[in-house]
Amino acid sequence: MDKLFQEKPRLEVSVFLRWLANFYMQEITPEILAAYQSKEGQDFLAYLETEESLHPVLEDLKDLISDHQNWTSLTLDLAGDYSRVFLGAGRRHFAPPYASAYLSDTGLLYQKATSEMQSILRDLNIGNKSNEAEDHLSIQLNILAELINRSEESESTRHAINFVDQHLLAWLPEFHSDCQKLQKHKFYGSLTGCLIAFLKDLSLKLKHLAFH
Repeated sequence: MDKLFQEKPRLEVSVFLRWLANFYMQEITPEILAAYQSKEGQDFLAYLETEESLHPVLEDLKDLISDHQNWTSLTLDLAGDYSRVFLGAGRRHFAPPYASAYLSDTGLLYQKATSEMQSILRDLNIGNKSNEAEDHLSIQLNILAELINRSEESESTRHAINFVDQHLLAWLPEFHSDCQKLQKHKFYGSLTGCLIAFLKDLSLKLKHLAFH
């Protein structure tokens, strides 16, 4: 079962997922961009580039990093996109990064998807240390990272497959479309497009593990 993960070990997959998750939980700041300019930051970017599906958003991020003279204005613009797209600042229509908003008939938060994530977190013996509902995309990606870390067992692998297909890919394409419509800059649309590509590839790999 481990052969397919020799190229991308479970730990690496979980690191990629947690890295992606951070962008949905907090805005990009000049301090974050500066951290990527350090040797450790550059090494980490090179590490991320080993995953082909992440290349588009990494190129966007490197463009931001290289334009260091304009970091303040660039991050303010991105903060505006973050607020406009994810928080609905000044808008009736936005793209809330919560599964309930897309999977429930009402489009409201704290619906069935929230209780399902709460149940999964309890089963994994993990607490929600954030102020966000448990079906927030960042929390879901961290849950998946934990499932991947435990996927040496076939049952955990099947749980991970179900999580990707039923709890993430079931709503992320519509969310991605909304991000693209609402953003003024391309970063969050590019980020979500890369996330979807990464998850589709991951789902295929996990199915090979479980059924071959």
